[in-house]
Amino acid sequence: MDPQNQFFDRRTLLAFALMFLIWFGWASYFSPQQNALSQSDGADSLAVNEGLVSRTAAADRSLPMADSSTGPEFEGDAAREALVVSDSGKSRGWLRPSPTAKGHPITVRTPLYVAEIDPVGGDILSWELLRFDDLDGRPVNLVPAETTDPDGQRAHSLRVLYEDHILDLSHVDFEVTGGDVALGEGRPTATLVLRGQHSSGVEVVLTYTFDYQKYSFDLSAEVNSPRGASTPLNFQVGWPAGLARTEPDSILEARERRVVCRVGEDIEQVKFNDLVNKSPDKGFKTFRRSISWAAAQGKYFVALVLPKEHRVGQVLLGGDKARHIQTFQVALALEGGRQSSAHYTVFLGPVDYDILKVYEGEPWNSEVSKLVNFGPAILRPIAAATFSALKLLQKVVPNWGWAIILFSALTKLLFYPLTKSSTQSMKKMQEIQPLMKELREKYKDDQQKQSEAMMKLYKEHGVNPVGGCLPLVVQMPVFYALYRILLHVVELRQAPWALWVDDLSRPDVLFHLPFTLPILGDKFALLPVLMAAGMWVQTKISQSGTAPAEGAMAQQAKMMGTFMPIMMLVLFYNSPSGLVLYWLVNTVLTAAQTWWIHREVAAKAAAAS
Repeated sequence: MDPQNQFFDRRTLLAFALMFLIWFGWASYFSPQQNALSQSDGADSLAVNEGLVSRTAAADRSLPMADSSTGPEFEGDAAREALVVSDSGKSRGWLRPSPTAKGHPITVRTPLYVAEIDPVGGDILSWELLRFDDLDGRPVNLVPAETTDPDGQRAHSLRVLYEDHILDLSHVDFEVTGGDVALGEGRPTATLVLRGQHSSGVEVVLTYTFDYQKYSFDLSAEVNSPRGASTPLNFQVGWPAGLARTEPDSILEARERRVVCRVGEDIEQVKFNDLVNKSPDKGFKTFRRSISWAAAQGKYFVALVLPKEHRVGQVLLGGDKARHIQTFQVALALEGGRQSSAHYTVFLGPVDYDILKVYEGEPWNSEVSKLVNFGPAILRPIAAATFSALKLLQKVVPNWGWAIILFSALTKLLFYPLTKSSTQSMKKMQEIQPLMKELREKYKDDQQKQSEAMMKLYKEHGVNPVGGCLPLVVQMPVFYALYRILLHVVELRQAPWALWVDDLSRPDVLFHLPFTLPILGDKFALLPVLMAAGMWVQTKISQSGTAPAEGAMAQQAKMMGTFMPIMMLVLFYNSPSGLVLYWLVNTVLTAAQTWWIHREVAAKAAAAS
């Protein structure tokens, strides 16, 4: 049998193998995997155990986080033990101790958020974002509602570390200067002072400064020691409960969770799946360098601590495997002396590129905007430019869905010369198929001469053998950039388009099926079906304007015309609807352009004859 007429030649098998690998990898990554989040009681780990790291009763165990010149560095079990704090001695010696670690909250209201600060310990009890809704339509609260920690510390635990002991502030009932505040244009800033006295003579003063235009507050922590007292080494800021769940799909949200920091010149992270699924040491990392920032990040929101001064210290990224809680702790080295201080900013808000960019500027806190996950470094400029173009279009048509449609149309116009060249190249390839078949027969025993003859034939007829792939190859970086934008950019969270598409960042669900399909699930998404149908029509239009293929080429074209739409349907089915909308419009416009080009070529051929 002629090998060129076999149904599956090596190139066909290779193409199908590559497509299967892509399909399998995508499906494996995006399909729900309950084992990654399963609890012993079968409950949703993100909804049930959003609490603190449990604390053991080991007597007088401190967290020896030190600067680069003091204290050991922790790895493995020691790193995990550093997350554990004893209950004993926390209220000992303080002049105003609180046995319950709870006080009457101080409320801070701004146009952006409503926060509650606990005067006991300086913890943040709640932080509601007024411009973002949660699953129930209420303002998103970034502080977990539940905690298994006996002290109730969840979002801002503070301690002062010495060489031989620790001053834990979780039970200190601070004396408050100031109170509930409401900020706005008439009162743009406010200050809250918490003051605690220890029987040893040590005084701790925490000064909070709020700004009505920011999702953050500045905190100045001062430790005043009496003459002859021990010198404090570090002021430790802990974030022991992570972020509350904010998205409806806990599986996909968990994939985006991480604790991350910038130390020295590097950005380091521990992903949520690394903590709960990997080896015992995989989910814990310790760094001892200059500290830029540390954060607990979800899909769209972040809790961020940024030192306001260049400080060398230690950052611990970790959590509680059993409860599926990620944490970070930052120890800022204090300068020796009777008066020691640390100054930092706490940010609780959206992962917004423009908002986070404001917090950059100094070498020690640069690259904060990289918390926006635009993908690999080589593609970040493309993603940033794509997002800037989308935002500009969204100002013209104040709907993100129409902005995506307009963006797709503009890119098709931009790439029209490539599409035209590609279509013409494919047509010429079909026209010289008989000549190519003759060369294969003539040089079937000499592959080198066959290749040389083929290249000569391409050159004589002005054919680029890879020209048909150029438009897709050129558009893939933009396509990938758009995918990252739709998956991570908070501006598109819950952004509606029209009709049933009410959230461009999630799959469009028209209705639920009475059964569950493998990979696809039990939801019927219409846009991917329309996209697959459009791809099938586009294939038919492309083939209608060219000479009929023969043998294996015809079989391959037929299979690709059927298999590719099905494969793309599976790949896109659980993707953000905004991305599917972009590709659907792209497919329809490509079909229209192909039809027009074929019509134009046919008209020229008729006129010439």
